[in-house]
Amino acid sequence: MLVVMALWQFGASDQIPQRWVPYAALCTPILAIYLLPTGLSRMVVPVFMLAWTAIHLHLYTDPAAGFDDVAMLNSQMIIFTAALVGFIAIEAVHAHETTNRKLEAARLHDGLTGLYNDLGLNHHMRHHLAAEQYALIGIQIPDIDDLATLTGVDEVHRLEQGIANILRGCIAASEGLGARLQPGLFAVLMVSRHVQAPLILSRLRHALRHSEHVSAARLNMRIALIDTLTPGDRRHLTSLLLISCQRAGHHDQAGFYHHQASAFELIEQHHEALNWARRLRHALAGDKSHGHFTLFAQPILEHKHPGEHRAEILIRWQRPDGSLCGADTFLRVAETFGLMPQLDEWVINHALGKLANHPGGQQLTMVSINLSGHSLASPGLPEIVDNALALHGWAPQELCLEITETCDIRDTQAAQRNIDAIQARGVSLAIDDFGTGLATFDYLKHYAVEEIKIDGSFIRDVATSGLDQEIVRSTCALANYLNVRVVAEFVENQAQIDILAGLGVDFLQGFGIAHPMPLDDYLEHLVEGVTVTSAYK
Repeated sequence: MLVVMALWQFGASDQIPQRWVPYAALCTPILAIYLLPTGLSRMVVPVFMLAWTAIHLHLYTDPAAGFDDVAMLNSQMIIFTAALVGFIAIEAVHAHETTNRKLEAARLHDGLTGLYNDLGLNHHMRHHLAAEQYALIGIQIPDIDDLATLTGVDEVHRLEQGIANILRGCIAASEGLGARLQPGLFAVLMVSRHVQAPLILSRLRHALRHSEHVSAARLNMRIALIDTLTPGDRRHLTSLLLISCQRAGHHDQAGFYHHQASAFELIEQHHEALNWARRLRHALAGDKSHGHFTLFAQPILEHKHPGEHRAEILIRWQRPDGSLCGADTFLRVAETFGLMPQLDEWVINHALGKLANHPGGQQLTMVSINLSGHSLASPGLPEIVDNALALHGWAPQELCLEITETCDIRDTQAAQRNIDAIQARGVSLAIDDFGTGLATFDYLKHYAVEEIKIDGSFIRDVATSGLDQEIVRSTCALANYLNVRVVAEFVENQAQIDILAGLGVDFLQGFGIAHPMPLDDYLEHLVEGVTVTSAYK
């Protein structure tokens, strides 16, 4: 309005030639296009053109001489040409801004589900959220590539879209943000973690469990909750969730992991796991500069024939300074990084090699070696066992391979073929930690084992717990029906020994019998005639 009034006064002045007025007016649409937002300039320029037309009529209408149409058209042409160019520029700018907005949205959002992606969630935390701490929920479909191969990519896409719809249905915008960080990995970021995280987690787990199209149990879905996440952790969101969901796959049967410490601690633990993986690979390659494996033996007592010798081979890690680490320190790392088949092969070869070449090894009636679920389904397992037995001259009937009932056997058909091949050679098979897994009787039904090792959780209180006594009694009755041996683990005192013997247990193992000892020392004790079931108590 001020510009229009200024032009009116400017044109009415006798001191300024009228031919200069259009050029002054020309500046107005140019400045409007350059300075104003696209939407506002779209409105301002047409309004100005109407106002300018009125001014123009006034300037070129003389009551005495009439209307000078030629002069007006010449002047008006300048303004209309500028306006046309301006409108073209406005539309070009608008198209450019629209394209940029779409590209920015595509950059920050997942194309399949419409949720935020890793970059978008990071961007939102940095620019829109001001909380000092967050909570983060992760949902992972493990082995999604294998699932796509089996069911087809379209089916997997529909599955992931279904999970995205569940996230939208369970989480209000004020509660948290949903994201798909990579195929098969979803995240929920919450700001008010103390109030909302448990409630949202409960709703999500319920929805995933009862969804018609998404079955958390069928997919072996993993869910993780990280309690404390700071703005500085936003660069590691995907890594944090992958680590947490990986732990959910190992933590319990429910596939859930709750990390209550800082996210920094989770990263540090993962770095330590990477360091362990590096050490294990060096040791398997024969490099002992970072530490090496060493074998221990824990005697197993047959109470009916205490003079016979049997032991379970255990693995330990010896640091360069000579100190020892238990197997729990590195076995989980070996499983995570796919090193268990190599590690099991190392144990079988080194254990049988040491036993066969030591006089004490000739006194053993049976040696037990643990076998992981990864190795059990490995296609080369029968050949590994064959080669070790042949190389070291160890009798197959004196070797028992133990599989943990809760171990992760991904290819059950391959595992069954390997078990049949191993047993055909005369090697025994035992189920370790019997009674703790969901597949207790399924294992007995499908795997023709020769031995059952009752888990220590049923042995610790067997002297005082009637329920534990009945569990042991029923297990022994079942074993008697199947004609298999029974071993009780975690035996710690004489009262347990007496009760277990009366319940029908064949073999006893635990600190009450003997502590684990270096394999070399154990073999020396056998040669020297030392009573190994009491030497290391």
